[in-house]
Amino acid sequence: MLNLRIVGMSAALALAACTQNDDEITRRVRDRLTNDGIADQVQVSTQRRIVTLEGVVNDVPEMNRAEMAARNVPGILGVDNRIVVKNPVNITGGQMEPPRAP
Repeated sequence: MLNLRIVGMSAALALAACTQNDDEITRRVRDRLTNDGIADQVQVSTQRRIVTLEGVVNDVPEMNRAEMAARNVPGILGVDNRIVVKNPVNITGGQMEPPRAP
């Protein structure tokens, strides 16, 4: 019975530490996005040390900068990049045509 209490207490402490780390990770990613000038475009959340990025940016380089800002924060386990690029570029470097109505 004592072993179960110890395991339960350890799990509760680990969860509390994980939440505290998640908040710190989120703050650090936001700070880096602010330094890159794209903090207003990207929302950051962290759960169990996995950073989720959401929002709309102007181009692929901005999306890549946001993801690298998150990946370079110590303590993360991964990045879920859900950022949408407003002006995607095709592989030849030109702007993609908007879809045509049928």
